[in-house]
Amino acid sequence: TSDIWLVGVVDSSIVQSAQELTNASISFNCYPNPAGDYITVETKSTVVNGYCNIYDVTGHIIRYYILNENRLQVNTTAFSPGIYIVQVKDEKGNAAVKKLVKY
Repeated sequence: TSDIWLVGVVDSSIVQSAQELTNASISFNCYPNPAGDYITVETKSTVVNGYCNIYDVTGHIIRYYILNENRLQVNTTAFSPGIYIVQVKDEKGNAAVKKLVKY
């Protein structure tokens, strides 16, 4: 299922919704979810010159990673418990999002 999360807008650089972060089909998994100290973001195929953004529920980017493989391990120990949005975007601009819960 696809969750759409509406978030507040403080300025124009903050996303308005998770739907705004998705514009095409790119497939990835984010596990474990709920997350403990680490998550793995894994795309179905290798992404070159792509990136992974992690947003808090207010729409602010809290982490930004360059992707040049199909797997990324993210340390989440500094994340407060709550809900986050993980976006993966490839070099062509195709993007997808997943909801992440940190306990």
